[in-house]
This record gives sequence, structure tokens and C-alpha cells, in this order.
Amino acid sequence: MTGGTLIVSRANNLHSHYKEQLEEIGFKNLIFTDVDKNGLDMIIYETAPSHVMIEACFYWRSTPYMMIEMLNTFPQLNNTAVNMYDYPDSHAKWFILNGAKSYVNRFEGIKEFYRGLEYVRDGSKYVSPNVERILCEMKEMPEKLSGIKRREYEKQV
Repeated sequence: MTGGTLIVSRANNLHSHYKEQLEEIGFKNLIFTDVDKNGLDMIIYETAPSHVMIEACFYWRSTPYMMIEMLNTFPQLNNTAVNMYDYPDSHAKWFILNGAKSYVNRFEGIKEFYRGLEYVRDGSKYVSPNVERILCEMKEMPEKLSGIKRREYEKQV
């Protein structure tokens, strides 16, 4: 399945629900997984998705930093973080700062959430309004992190 969308989420019991909703929006060739690290890398190698959507809380608070590792391995990967749970906007800015193309937040209202997903579906960049505001208010832009050290990751989880 080359060219589809890989959805990375721990909510196994909701995968069929998410699949149905994303297909209604117009996403095609959806693959769902809850595997991480090497297993996730293997799925990306095998399926060659054109897009990866990862749940913002997939690695708890360290998801933006783990995304750096994914982008180091797959630099051309088109990726989006999706907030389906209670992920803080102040921390979500790191998705964009660390290379994610888009960040979609369910907690900004259903209309805005679907608007963001439509942008993502069409291959456009989208950053939720709250995170966009945080990024615009930053006095200086920090450098992109090079990754997260194992010990730092363990503290996050």
C-alpha cells in the first residue's frame, strides 16, 4: 500500500471509528497501528505511506521529540500530530518547531477540527489557531532539537 495514510494511535478500540470518520472526510488507503519505535519504522518502510498522522499523546509528552527521530529516519515524511485527548497547547508548539507539517486539535471545536483535517487531506500545512498564536507570540524561535536522549524519554513516560 504505497501512498496511503498511516494512523498511529494507542486507541485500538477506536480504530474502526476513526477509519470510518476519516474515510467520510475523503482519506483513502488508511492503515492503523499502535506499534512504536522499530515496529513503527518497519511499518513505514513496508507501506511507504504518503502521510503519517500520529496521536499527540502517543508517547505522552515526548511525542514531539520522538517525531524528530521519525523525521531523521524518514526526512521526506509528511506528518501531522492530532490532539484527540488533553495535550497542552504550550507543549504542542514543539510538533511544528521540530518538523511536523501540521497540528490538528480536536479541542478547538469540531468545525475547526474538520477544517484542519481537510487541509491535511489535501496536502496543505495546517496549524491549529491556538498553537499558531503561541508560535506568533514567541519572541525568538528556538533551534530544532536533535532528538531526545533515552534518559529524558524515560522521564517523560
